[in-house]
Order: sequence, then C-alpha cells, then structure tokens
Amino acid sequence: MLPGAGSWAVRTHRLAIAIEQLVDAVLRRLRRPTTAVTIVSYLGHGSHHEVAVRGRVLAGEPVPAATGLESALRRFRRMAARFATRELANVTLNIEVGADQHPVTTDDEGYFIAQWSTSELAPGRHDLSIDVVAGLDTDAVAHHQSNDAAVLVPSTTATHLVISDIDDTVLQTGVGRAARVVLRTMTSSAWSRRPVADSPALLRALRDGADGTADNPCFYVSSSPWNLYDFLRAFLDHNDFPVGPLWLSDYGINEEFIVRRDHQAHKLEAIAEILDLHPTLPVVLVGDTTEADPTIYRHVIAERHGRVAAVLLHDDGANPTNAERAIAAFSSLDVPVAVGSARSLLATAAAHGLIAADARAI
Repeated sequence: MLPGAGSWAVRTHRLAIAIEQLVDAVLRRLRRPTTAVTIVSYLGHGSHHEVAVRGRVLAGEPVPAATGLESALRRFRRMAARFATRELANVTLNIEVGADQHPVTTDDEGYFIAQWSTSELAPGRHDLSIDVVAGLDTDAVAHHQSNDAAVLVPSTTATHLVISDIDDTVLQTGVGRAARVVLRTMTSSAWSRRPVADSPALLRALRDGADGTADNPCFYVSSSPWNLYDFLRAFLDHNDFPVGPLWLSDYGINEEFIVRRDHQAHKLEAIAEILDLHPTLPVVLVGDTTEADPTIYRHVIAERHGRVAAVLLHDDGANPTNAERAIAAFSSLDVPVAVGSARSLLATAAAHGLIAADARAI
C-alpha cells in the first residue's frame, strides 16, 4: 500500500501515471489503424452457478508457438515479443458460454475480467465464444483467439481443490537471484525449462485423489506477469502437469501500484476467488519455502476456518533456515503441514488420505 497523501512516494506515483497517460495519448495519434487483433483467453473456471473468465485484447498477430529445436536468439525474440505488446483499451466484447451471454470492456491495459451467475453448467470443459462488439478503430480487422477460450467445471467426483504456486514449486527458477532469473526467462522456452523434480507426479496424484478417479480441479497462482501465460501453459502441458487455470500478475503503472501489485495481496485475492467460487470443496495448498507462501497460506487457514485440508511446501534443502521458518509458521495450527522434496510430499499426502497409497514419483 502506498504511503499517505502528500508523501514523496505518492507524488512520484501520480507523476508516473500522468507521464504514462501522456505517452499513450501521443502514441495513439501516431499509430496506424489496427489491422489484426488477438483475443488472449486465459483458461477460466466455473461451478454450476457461476463463471469467471479473464483475458486480454492485443493488437497484432499471436506470438508463434515454441518448438523443441530453437536457438537462444529465437527464444529471446519470442519472449521479447510477449512483452512488446500494444494493448487495446475500451474494447467491448461479448462472451458466450452455454446459453449465457455476458458483455465486458477492456481496461487501460487491455485486460478484461468477467464473473457472473450462470445457468447450470455440467462438469467438464465449456468452450467460450468471444466476439468484439465495439471499440476498434476499423471494422477491417483480422481476429485471432487463443486456445484457452474455455471454462472448466469440476467433476462431481472431486474431493478437494488443489492450488499450487509455480516458481520453485513446479518450475525451477532460482527465486532470489534476480539477474539469473531474468536471463533464463528471456532465453528459454517451454521445452528448455525444467520442472521441480517429481512435482508433475505430485500434482497428478493430488488431481486423481485417494481412489485415483477423483479428477480434482487444479489451479496455479503466481506473481509472474500475464505476458508469460502462453509460455507457462506450454511448460505445464509439455511436462504433463494437470490442466488448470492460471492466475498471474499485471506489471505496469496504475492507480494502485507501480511495476506490479504486492505479491501477497495478489495471491490472497486469487485464492479467495477460487474458494468462493467452489465453496463446498476443501483445498490442498501447494507451495515452497523460498518466498512468502508460508505466510500467505497461514493467512488462508486463519481466514477460511475448516477449508484447508493440508499444506505441502517444497524445499530444495539449499537453505535449512527456510524449512525451519516454514515449519514454525504452522506450529500452532491444526492443519497437516509437510515440508520437503516433492517425493517426500507424495508420501505425506498418501498418509493423510489425499492421494492413492501406491502413488509414486515418476
């Protein structure tokens, strides 16, 4: 949260917003008419009574998909293209799923968020139709739409939700070494990055549940920017993680923050939405000991009495203090908590009846 009015930070923040608005206004006058639009759909989720959909509208063609045989330079160019975007504000869309239609308008950064009550949706995947209604500077526009224009509704056999962190929980990043993280991100692809050892097996086992057939819904929450959405989705698919919606973060300048929103506030808001939209299912929280996950998950336990079935925290063993602090954070709470490698977390989850007793790391 920004300091009180009149402070140096607030004045700087307001000046940054004013400069960004001025630059955007100048660029709008200089830009050529839009000839292609990409509607980036972020996989949504829903229940029998409510749907939540997110996405973004960008000018231009979609970023090409990665392949396994590429040079570092080609990977860098693709990653740079994900960040060098031209967002389209004030574009009105019509979202249709099943028998329901819902209008939504993009914000200044091109994002749209739509959440509405709906007629009953059966379990499974429901494809969305997203059409541009108004707000483009020409009607002669080629429209493209990403593959994730859909919402997932949990199976009736689901026994719990799974909410997982991404960085150093499923994806090896080396959080805390900023320069190395940025370099690896800018020169990598979904094919070249490595998952945390045994983490795909852990998430698959939690999805399958104690009898192997639960089909529990999985969600991924991270403070990485939305620009990395297609990269992270491809990484999860390539490494056989369960399919599920991602919550990422908006980087930029707006009325609330500069660069990005507070990590803890962002993750708590995402978790709250998931729990509210699926109120009858307990949740297994999966994270790591390197950042703020223990603090965030402790807060969820305190605020959502009885909703958290277990907390599983991956620890790479590099810093024993991380594990000690994580264990201490939950010492007074009556919720099963495990800290260790993903392989050891499999054993703990089995002992608590969350996964099949014979589930193994692959």
